[in-house]
Amino acid sequence: MPATLAVAVLAAACGGGGGGGAATSGSTTRPTAATTTTTTTTAATATTGTPAAATGAWSGTTVAAGRAMAALSCPSPTFCMALDDMGRAYAYDGASWSAGQTLATGAAVASGNKAFVSCVSATFCVAVPVGSQANVWNGTTWSPGTTIGGVEKLQALSCVTVRFCMTIDEAGDSYVFNGTSWVRAAPALGSPSAVSCTSPAFCVAVEESDVTFWNGDVWSSPVQQDGGGEFLSVSCASPSFCVAGDTEGAVVAWNGTTWSPVQTIDSATATAPTGNLLVAVSCVGGAFCVAVDTAGDVLTLAQGAWSSPTPAGGTTALTAVSCVSATFCVALDASGEAYTLR
Repeated sequence: MPATLAVAVLAAACGGGGGGGAATSGSTTRPTAATTTTTTTTAATATTGTPAAATGAWSGTTVAAGRAMAALSCPSPTFCMALDDMGRAYAYDGASWSAGQTLATGAAVASGNKAFVSCVSATFCVAVPVGSQANVWNGTTWSPGTTIGGVEKLQALSCVTVRFCMTIDEAGDSYVFNGTSWVRAAPALGSPSAVSCTSPAFCVAVEESDVTFWNGDVWSSPVQQDGGGEFLSVSCASPSFCVAGDTEGAVVAWNGTTWSPVQTIDSATATAPTGNLLVAVSCVGGAFCVAVDTAGDVLTLAQGAWSSPTPAGGTTALTAVSCVSATFCVALDASGEAYTLR
């Protein structure tokens, strides 16, 4: 992802940065509007079988008041790990969020910092809180930070097992965690904005308008799939079901053989003349996804169609989303709030 676009994405998502405010160990819950049932015809579902429709409502909880949340991973309804843009990690136990734990400090940590986290279970996560630093969670504590590669910042992260994580830096160099150390793998495409893996032999990375596949040994040549916007997010539930979202409110879907045509699901508005940025997407099962945008809206793919954009409950840009099932997802925003679908 070009530096200018990365800055624009962070500015839109964070609304001016991490801000002040202390992290809170408790949480206050307030109900918000129920999820919409309105759907639109789609050419980009690329699904098989009958998906389970989303049920329940989104409810809001304070994670860290005033902090811009940057990354999220939920391997189960009773465990999530989140990162803010200032190098702090927060754990969710199914009822409340912990106080923030500092993983990175120093001049490299600044408001608007990109961060990533990927969890396999409540006892294994990898976090990239800043730059090229990676920390490993063992269920109790975080390891000291390890520098991956050189000075190039990491741009994407995805873990499948305790012995396989994939990360890619802004120069396109990819690194694999094998359970004990990070090993340089074959180069990927340019400067990816996201990567999603389902096994050590299948990953998809997106960069600008291109996609590329990892087969366990090498990355495929990049292929253009988006003719208008630039990809910001990708999520694969299996090797036959992936969805990528872009800067113009559009998605494409992978069915195991081909990518669907580009479909706009988050249309242009007065404040977003080319469509809202789909900053994150999370897919589970065979045909269920939730995408979130910089307008604070969620969009759900279920029953073969995308819902209309619906506010999660706040008025701040959403920055991350992670789904365990069609009945449990968590989204984070740029003001320290978490919204849970259950």
